[in-house]
Amino acid sequence: MKAGLKVLNQPCCAPGAPPLPRDDAERLVMLDEGTFECRAGVIVAHALHHGDLHREQICSILRRIGLEPPDLQPWEYAIDKGRARFVSSA
Repeated sequence: MKAGLKVLNQPCCAPGAPPLPRDDAERLVMLDEGTFECRAGVIVAHALHHGDLHREQICSILRRIGLEPPDLQPWEYAIDKGRARFVSSA
């Protein structure tokens, strides 16, 4: 797909329903210079899947050359980088 997104503020609900907020995953997004449209949530799902695919490819390459890859789970990474932490229960 070519770069470029065009967001359409069109509802996906029943006719006459109010438009969804622009930050809603159901809003329509135009791709490929207006030749393809999908819901914004599909783009988010694709980005997450795409990142997972590349992480697995990197881990496979590291294992193939005899290295043990680091834990690349988002939770562990966030904790390691100070972006998340455990807190005591209330």
